[in-house]
Amino acid sequence: MSFLHDAGRSGLARFFVLVCITISVRPRSAGAEGGASARGGDAAVVAAIEAISPSVVRIEAIRGGGVSNGCGTIIDGAGLALTCQHVVAGARQIDIILSDGRRARAELVGGDARSDLAVIRVAVSGLKPAAWGDADGLLRGRMVIALGSPAGVVASSQPSAAVGFVAAIGRPEPSAFGADGSEQRGVLVQTSALVRRGDSGGPLIDLEARLVGVVSAVASDSERGLAPAMATPMTAAMRRIVERLGRGEKIERGDIGIRIGPARAAGPRPPSQIDEAGAIVVWVDPGGPADQAGLHVGDVIVRVDGHSVGSADGLEEQVSEAEAGSRLAVVVRRDGGELPPLSVVTRRESLSSRPRTTLGEGREWRGARLSPMPDSLRRQMAAPAGSLMVVRVASDSAAARAGLEPGSVIVRVAGRTLDTIESGGPLLDDASGDVMLGLASGGTKLVRAK
Repeated sequence: MSFLHDAGRSGLARFFVLVCITISVRPRSAGAEGGASARGGDAAVVAAIEAISPSVVRIEAIRGGGVSNGCGTIIDGAGLALTCQHVVAGARQIDIILSDGRRARAELVGGDARSDLAVIRVAVSGLKPAAWGDADGLLRGRMVIALGSPAGVVASSQPSAAVGFVAAIGRPEPSAFGADGSEQRGVLVQTSALVRRGDSGGPLIDLEARLVGVVSAVASDSERGLAPAMATPMTAAMRRIVERLGRGEKIERGDIGIRIGPARAAGPRPPSQIDEAGAIVVWVDPGGPADQAGLHVGDVIVRVDGHSVGSADGLEEQVSEAEAGSRLAVVVRRDGGELPPLSVVTRRESLSSRPRTTLGEGREWRGARLSPMPDSLRRQMAAPAGSLMVVRVASDSAAARAGLEPGSVIVRVAGRTLDTIESGGPLLDDASGDVMLGLASGGTKLVRAK
């Protein structure tokens, strides 16, 4: 399976895209009560699609290599529309097609590669803005609807619709995006809604037709018939980014020079701390703000400015929203106890200076990026010499399905302890079937061969 930032590629195959609207089917033998329930479910889906459709626009981005297709959502009656940055980035001309068939020229107001969001403006009247939802309240299993225009191939300007469920929350960017992908980390929503090329930038809505996400990546797997999709959730933080983009502001983020993982995967702790939230520091920029303040690899950050750290993603969001030059009071847990607050001065984030992996070069194995552990962290955890830390997990990979997460520490492979620095590589390379991994936390993960 390959995940794609949609570029609206042309080709004969794109004319055979199936546009699916999933609707509940009432069995012929269903009773009156069951039939009424099914009709009610159908009505909610149909009503949501009808309500959002006038707000969906098709986007044609004209570049030197031709025309690429995407979608967007009207978010303001004055002509602002929200889409993905990669849909319009580098375009010399942007045209939109409204749901009523009108075509108009649009201009880029602001874009942000990190969130893969962009706001464009079109000078036409009679626009219907979408209603905002709150992705902070999304739960796995909730029904959602994705609207778009697969490869731009539709009989009219009417958007297609695909119904699915929220499959996962807080997914990292698919590693198949490679170095040219967005820099999103751990914030994407995965949905089972069937989307295709050309749907990127389109809205993901709930059953009340409220915008809860923007489709940012689609997958194509004709052999297995799977098409998981990723969406940027419209959380309160993302809403603030959209508002700033709509004002033409450049998005700058705070940074303290660390990379982090979930603390729950950091290794054995006293029973009273097993369920404690937080984020483990897995990399510190030498000479950076965190290093100067005294943070170490292996520290678990539990509070920032008096606010508890609920997750690694939440901490990254909190730090990124801090203005450069501001001071953060960071409380860390080290050697079983909490240190007095450390004063860390934020700097302007520079994506080019941040490593895509956090603990050396490492290796790729079944969708997981594994790196040797720094000696300081390994000694603190009393982990074997050859222990490996998970620093990235690709979506829809064997590692992800096994439940491996960034920050997990592997100490055994197929029952053999990684007692030397060289032991991990050969054991992983020789593993051809299902492999049981032992973790420093005391748990195990069975990673399937496929």
